[in-house]
Amino acid sequence: MNDTIEMRLNGKVLECVDRNPEWIDGQIYGDRPVPQSGSQWWTRAGEQKLKLLRLQYAAEPGLFRRGLNKISLCVRKRGPNGGARAPIQVEKVEVYVGRRTE
Repeated sequence: MNDTIEMRLNGKVLECVDRNPEWIDGQIYGDRPVPQSGSQWWTRAGEQKLKLLRLQYAAEPGLFRRGLNKISLCVRKRGPNGGARAPIQVEKVEVYVGRRTE
């Protein structure tokens, strides 16, 4: 069993369309210093020792408002691997606006 994580946009629960527990992201450095601008960060992706979980959610365009939009993340249930003592840290949030392709 995995951690159960709920994502909301303006109070509406979003559907999780992708879960990747093996995700590697060359732009996330954790506690290490971020390299200087212009460096080849993508070559360091294989060196990453962080354990990342990538979650992707779908949101209908009508859920977005003009002006302030609120995104909230809630851990509803912890799986056996995480346990109640293991912290969860959000490293990056990205929002892509466009049509969903199947």
